[in-house]
Amino acid sequence: MPATITQSSSQSSFQDIKDECESGYVSGRSSEYSSPTSSTILPKVSLTKAHVAHLNDMLEPMHPMDILRFCKVMFPNLYQSTAFGLTGLATMDMLSKIQKDQPNSPTVQLIFLDTLYHFDETHDLIKRVQERYPEVPVNIFKPDGVDSVEQFEETYGKEMYMHSSEMYDWIVKVEPLQRAYEELKVAAVLNGRRRSQGAARGSIPIIELDDERGVVKINPMATWSFKQVNEYIKENNVPYNSLLDQGYKSVGDWHSTVPVGEGEDERAGRWKGQNKTECGIHNKKSRYAEFLAEMDRQEKEKLTSALDKVALGQTVSRVTALTNLDIHLPTMQGLAATAPAFVEKKRRILDQLAVPVADYNDASPKGSVDEGIRDLIDEINETAGFVTTSSCAGRVSVFLEGRRVADAETEDSQVAGVGGKGAGGTWLFVSHDPVPEQDENGDKDWSSIFGLAEPGHSQKTTEMTKERRLVHFKFEAMILHVLAASPEHAQLLLRCGLQAGFRESGALNLLPNGKDAATPMVAIRSMGLAFESLVGQQVDGQCQRLVTPEYLQTLIRIANERFVENTKRIERFRTAFRDAVTSQDERGSGLRD
Repeated sequence: MPATITQSSSQSSFQDIKDECESGYVSGRSSEYSSPTSSTILPKVSLTKAHVAHLNDMLEPMHPMDILRFCKVMFPNLYQSTAFGLTGLATMDMLSKIQKDQPNSPTVQLIFLDTLYHFDETHDLIKRVQERYPEVPVNIFKPDGVDSVEQFEETYGKEMYMHSSEMYDWIVKVEPLQRAYEELKVAAVLNGRRRSQGAARGSIPIIELDDERGVVKINPMATWSFKQVNEYIKENNVPYNSLLDQGYKSVGDWHSTVPVGEGEDERAGRWKGQNKTECGIHNKKSRYAEFLAEMDRQEKEKLTSALDKVALGQTVSRVTALTNLDIHLPTMQGLAATAPAFVEKKRRILDQLAVPVADYNDASPKGSVDEGIRDLIDEINETAGFVTTSSCAGRVSVFLEGRRVADAETEDSQVAGVGGKGAGGTWLFVSHDPVPEQDENGDKDWSSIFGLAEPGHSQKTTEMTKERRLVHFKFEAMILHVLAASPEHAQLLLRCGLQAGFRESGALNLLPNGKDAATPMVAIRSMGLAFESLVGQQVDGQCQRLVTPEYLQTLIRIANERFVENTKRIERFRTAFRDAVTSQDERGSGLRD
């Protein structure tokens, strides 16, 4: 019996239906029709796996243009996910031709994942594509909470793609794509995979059911070769990446893409020398889901009692993969010896930090090591099996968010995400320590300190302004990223964090990558202490206060209270870590370097 899915279907109800009859189609979202010109209620759609198999048989001999015509009629909330490779560009051009023939049909919008590490040539191509196809909206999704390389490396450390590639892929690609599916209410998505690309793509069907992400995935050019796609691009004068004229065939991030040699597969230049062919967005199961399945299988054989307490789930946030450990378990025994490869990786990371404190400078607003946790960082780095990659002792800040519309005067098309600091955002105030609430004259003038004018100083109303950008007041507790030599080392660190009150601590990169042993990245963090408040707006270049001076004073007072609790948790974490290391040393684990 086929399952009937309506617009109000939820993931949980889909799972019930899937378990009952193995139905294939579902968006997994409640949604309105995503067309910018229509709010039509979604039609009911019924697809069984047998029906999908039939559709694939019928679509197999069809030209990609005809497949796209069918998909525009068949699937509501249809989007195209693209990195602006040749196949995606050919698909886009075909869709534009179909749109001209069917001007009243919904436009297929684009989803682009800006990892922040794309080639300049890729960004140049996007501008040319927008000029060529101005009617096609491009929805750009960046890593959650960051808008620039500087902000990314401030949060996660430099060269994360080298020492924690699986976590990097999750943060810059997998999570942003899942967020795009949720925010845009995607039911079906076109992508650029082809069988001629080889490896896992060698046998892909035209229509796939992605049960994990709750969307229908369509490969309209699955049957085409690179030669056919390239010929279409040239014959139709479609813009393409200039790197293709330099020997590249598949273009991703600059740090993991090289030209392809004579006779090599077209994707041979991606992750060259690594045991890796995909970034995770096209995997049937994410690395996280694979880890959960493996942990479940080995539960009675290899897992320690700590791992047995990991709560199983199907989604993971940016750095939260393990959160529900029983914090009362005894210290784990039998930590594996630190592998030589990890020792070398740790040496390289510490070499980057081996500068005098006075000379150290990083991408954070403060530009220096946080004194509040410098001793803690040194203590962790002196312990075998652990090395810190990035940190923040805690911070209170006031910042102006970035542009929400492109700058026409400078032709800068970059815009910030909601509440993001990229695209022209500015730090107005930053402190990593409690802030004195008074000076010798009494209460401070926080409006002036934060650079906020009185509300009545601007003669323009918000309705008359070209653009309004908001000013945020934000407190953040300590966050500490630590690379661990093994899952067991990661569990020791997580248990210490949870004991200390850093309840949102977690870990990623928990599975081995090919022949390389797993080296998890652990995040010690607490979101419970964090808070954020809107305190002002910028109207045509002038920052205005939207709240009273008393309200600003209250925010400072609350932030100082949070600093006190943050310091207590840091000390509890430090004590728990010392005790755990001491306990391990007494057992002869040799954790101290």
